[in-house]
Amino acid sequence: MIFDQLPKPGGNKDQQEKPPKRDKRTHSDVSEESIDNIDIMSIHSDLKDIKKSLQDTVIKSDLESLVKQSDLKELVTSIVSQLLNTLKDSITAEFNSKLREKTGQLQDNVDSLNLENHLLKEKLREKEIKIKELDEKVEDCNLRSVDALKSANYNEQYSRKHNIRIVNYPEKNNEHLHAEFINLVKKDLKINLEPY
Repeated sequence: MIFDQLPKPGGNKDQQEKPPKRDKRTHSDVSEESIDNIDIMSIHSDLKDIKKSLQDTVIKSDLESLVKQSDLKELVTSIVSQLLNTLKDSITAEFNSKLREKTGQLQDNVDSLNLENHLLKEKLREKEIKIKELDEKVEDCNLRSVDALKSANYNEQYSRKHNIRIVNYPEKNNEHLHAEFINLVKKDLKINLEPY
C-alpha cells in the first residue's frame, strides 16, 4: 500500500524506510511516477495537517480527568437551580405585574363607586330637604285648614245669629215661609212684626 511507504509522522528521517532503488526510467515512467509522487506528497501534506489539528483535540481520557462525575452533578444542579430561580423570578414578576394591574382596575372601580355613592348621598340629602319642606308646608296647610274650618263654622254661626229655628213646622208646597212665619207670630204669639 502507498501509505506504508510514507514516513511516519514525528519520526526521524533515518528511521524512515527508503524506497528500493529502481532501474532507469523512461519519460513516461517518470511522468507517471511524478504524478504519483505529487499525489503522495499532497496526501502526505494533508495527513500532516490532520495530525496537527488532532493534536489539539481533546480525547475521552482527557475529559474524564477534567470533569469528575461529582463536579458534573454540581454543575448540573447549579444550572438547574439558576434556571429555576430565573423562572421563579420571571413568574413572580409577571404575577406581581398582573396583580398590580388587577388591583389598579379594582381601585378604579372602587373610586368610581365611591364617587357615585357620594353623588347619590348628595341627591338623597337634597330630597330629604325637599321632603322636609313639603312636610312643613303640609303641616302649615293642615293648620290653616283647621283655622279655616273654625272660621267657617264661626261665620256660619254668626250669620245665623238672627235666624230662628222652628221645629215640627209642617212643610207645604209653594209656601212663602217669611210671610207665613210673620202671620203665625202675629196670630199665635200676638207680637206685631213688620216685614223688612
